[in-house]
Amino acid sequence: MLGGESGVWWMSIAAGACLGPGWFVVFVSGLTVLWSDLSVVLVHTMVRLMSVAVVAVVVRKTHPELGFLDFFGWLTGFYLLALVTEVWMFYRQRGPRCLAVSVSDTEQTHRSE
Repeated sequence: MLGGESGVWWMSIAAGACLGPGWFVVFVSGLTVLWSDLSVVLVHTMVRLMSVAVVAVVVRKTHPELGFLDFFGWLTGFYLLALVTEVWMFYRQRGPRCLAVSVSDTEQTHRSE
């Protein structure tokens, strides 16, 4: 399934391409240099997406013989795993209040209309 030494090498590169930006994103969120939850999510998404996209383009240009299962399948799997882990950590840190609209906010909106 891994394709020998070569498969392990490409799997490791895919894992590093997703793990490195993930560590950076967790570090930046710990610094609280971002102003709002929206900016946190946008910066995290752009850092992760752009770094993985750059690695994918570089690997595709330098090794066009690699198929989906050789590298890009691993990259997709690790990317999704990193995304789920980051959302879970963000949810744990901020709590369920960051994802739900409170009843008082909804009532206030209806009163103003």
